[in-house]
Amino acid sequence: AKDGYYTLGIASKSLPQSLTTQQIADMSRDSLEAGLGICGLLLFRNEMKRDSPNAIRELRKGSIRSVICTGDNALTGISIGKQCHIIVGGDSGRVLLGELVSGGQGIQWRDPDSDSPQPLDVHSALYCDWQLAVTQGAWRYLHEHLSELEEIWYRIVVFARMKPEDKIN
Repeated sequence: AKDGYYTLGIASKSLPQSLTTQQIADMSRDSLEAGLGICGLLLFRNEMKRDSPNAIRELRKGSIRSVICTGDNALTGISIGKQCHIIVGGDSGRVLLGELVSGGQGIQWRDPDSDSPQPLDVHSALYCDWQLAVTQGAWRYLHEHLSELEEIWYRIVVFARMKPEDKIN
């Protein structure tokens, strides 16, 4: 995902021919996915349109701030953001990724380019110039904790794993 690739798992399962389309539609996801046979994996790359970097550059000239709001993985969003220069500094642009802590009690920030699981302080002088990416859970947390959001909103350039209803907030 860091390099803009997707992996898609392909699996199959035989269902009794006696089942109607409605019976299949009414089955739970768990029961449909139980007993699947793995067929393989597909790897493909999410590429942006060739004119995207120029369009982003022109928007920036007009003092229009651009962000990425995607249903994709955060690492994919960061990768595309670097390619089209929404993340300032291109490939060397520094970003902290914010994810909701288990139990919903806050956001944990980390450097997605590092293998270290050590949480980082988004307000530290060391990271104050870094741009930010947030997952859906982190965004929803911030939306409920506006004082925290107000401190960092201008640094957020990637909103990942967002659903349509999150995109209108």
